[in-house]
Amino acid sequence: KLLLTGILTDTSKLSYNNTSKDTLYVASKLLELSQTSMDKICEPIFSNKTIQQFELNKLVYQKIEFMHNNQLAFVMLNTTDFNKTGASFDEVHGLCDIGMSVGFVKLVILASQDPVQQNCYHVSIRSKGQVSARAVAEAFGGGGHFNAAGCKIFDSEQNVKQALINASIKELTC
Repeated sequence: KLLLTGILTDTSKLSYNNTSKDTLYVASKLLELSQTSMDKICEPIFSNKTIQQFELNKLVYQKIEFMHNNQLAFVMLNTTDFNKTGASFDEVHGLCDIGMSVGFVKLVILASQDPVQQNCYHVSIRSKGQVSARAVAEAFGGGGHFNAAGCKIFDSEQNVKQALINASIKELTC
C-alpha cells in the first residue's frame, strides 16, 4: 500500500509525464498485492481537505495572477492569508495544481511566507512540457525535478515576487 501510495502521489494519480507503461504495470501489481481498492488509497490523500484548506484554496483562486501571455501563474501567500483562512503553513500542499489546471499555463509559482522566519518565503514551482521548474529554483539556490522544484528566498514580499517573475519569464523565453 505504501509503495502504491508513493507512486500515486509522485505521478499525481498517474497523470504526470513520469508515468510510463512500467509505472502502470508496477501499480497494477501493487494494487493486486495490497488486496485493496484505489479509492481506499486515493480518497484519504486527494479528497480529504479540512475546511481551512478549502478556504485557502478559495483564496488562491482569488489571488492567482496570470502573466506573460498566460503562461505563468503566480500566487503569493502571506501570514495574513493563513490567519484569514485558519489554515496552517503546512496546508499549502497541492495548491500549485490550481494554476496547473489552466490550459495555457506552463509554469506555476507559489510563494508562501514562513510564519516564523521573517522575510522568508518558501517557493513551490511546477511546470509543463519543456519548461524547467528546476531551472527557476536553481536561480535561488533551490532544486528539484524538471517539472517540480522549490527553493527558499529571504527578502521582502515585493522583491521576492519581482525576482520570481523575472526568473520565470527568463525560463519561459528560453
